[in-house]
Amino acid sequence: VMVDPFSSLAAVILASIASFIIAGTEQGMRKRVLENLIGRRVSEKTFNRLLEAKEPPSFSGASREVTVLTCRLFNHEEMQGKLKPTDLVKLSNLFLRSVSTFLTARGAYLDESGPELVRGYFGMLRPSKRHAEEACRAALELRARLRNLSQECETRWFQGLSYGVGISSGPMTIGVYGSDENYFLSAIGAETDYSRRLAHANSRYGSDLLIGPKTYQIIREKFELRPMEMFFDPESGLMTEIYQLLAANGGYSEGDIERRDLFWKGVIYLREKRY
Repeated sequence: VMVDPFSSLAAVILASIASFIIAGTEQGMRKRVLENLIGRRVSEKTFNRLLEAKEPPSFSGASREVTVLTCRLFNHEEMQGKLKPTDLVKLSNLFLRSVSTFLTARGAYLDESGPELVRGYFGMLRPSKRHAEEACRAALELRARLRNLSQECETRWFQGLSYGVGISSGPMTIGVYGSDENYFLSAIGAETDYSRRLAHANSRYGSDLLIGPKTYQIIREKFELRPMEMFFDPESGLMTEIYQLLAANGGYSEGDIERRDLFWKGVIYLREKRY
């Protein structure tokens, strides 16, 4: 039996030398920065696009228009009284994993994810004129996925999901926040809280997808919508109208459109007190 350690040892040494050389290149250093700041908060496709871009991404601070999508789970307290702790953990992780994976696959930056709330930013990593449209199309597809997920949870644990999605657009300040030991890429702006409040408002109205007035102004020509309520905006101190996102243009039947228009007319009569 002949044992030849030299070829294996040479392969290890050459691989180590190559890795040191690549790590010292611009792309190698960019990869380390992206892994530290973004990690798994984006899809592999988005990560590779940032890695291979001609210009390196700037994380020193920027202001741009961003659309925030927040998905909230409402009935955690109810499920806590009905499910065993191990089952509740499994259900929560299934919700968290399903929503997070879907949003990153649609190009969102995953800013926050927990058992009751998942939040993603569209248009955050690079400027985009379609950030609001991309968020709304993702929300419509997410609606179908959440319905299927709710049916799966009902089959496995005899407990469905109660959820709501809120979408809001506006200027955000993007940068790296935190200390030397714990830092991350995120954004600051009123739209984050407004999106969270919109998501929660679904539990009051019995709806599932609500958008704010700024998002409505951007996407109203491309989607079927209906007014829901006058909503207080603490940032401006004014009552603003919010809307329910129904479908993309062309995805509604004539009967659905007629019902939508009658609902809109009913809201106008209600506000004019023409009961």
